[in-house]
Amino acid sequence: MVPFTFGDDRIESLAAGADLRVARVGAAVALLGRADEDPLPLVVGGFDGLDPAQGARPVGASEFLKGVVLVEDGPALMPRSNPCAVSLPDGRVVVLGGRGTSLGTTYAVPWVELITPLAGAKPTVLGLPLMPQPRVWHTCSALPDGSVLVVGGMDDSAGEPRPLTNALVVMPPPRD
Repeated sequence: MVPFTFGDDRIESLAAGADLRVARVGAAVALLGRADEDPLPLVVGGFDGLDPAQGARPVGASEFLKGVVLVEDGPALMPRSNPCAVSLPDGRVVVLGGRGTSLGTTYAVPWVELITPLAGAKPTVLGLPLMPQPRVWHTCSALPDGSVLVVGGMDDSAGEPRPLTNALVVMPPPRD
């Protein structure tokens, strides 16, 4: 690793061999798994290039960063860039909104997916009810009760960009 030091803080680059399998612009990262179960960083979404007008497409594959030097396929998700991904206290991850494409046009999407880790098996992905409005460039935060607070962002799904002033709370179903 190549460390970069800023005062007492350190930023370290990943060792050789930790490159993602898919180039990603506008991806999100969240930890999948509870803290006591050695959670894995899960990279979701993004575009596979810089410009959708030039053929860049949203990525539907996710990837785990295992041991910070090994990349492994994660679960398939709805293809999009700029999603918001948040780790829940019970080890699951919620992925919300982002930008999708259709016929070369990008637009905000209302998709919500819940990723649940399973011991000894691939994680499962459950589509949750859509958000009331598509949104991109929003924030999301896990709340102590297991819900997710989603704030702000932008909706351009009807053609004209609109900043969103509302906040919502998404409550995933209980973990079985």
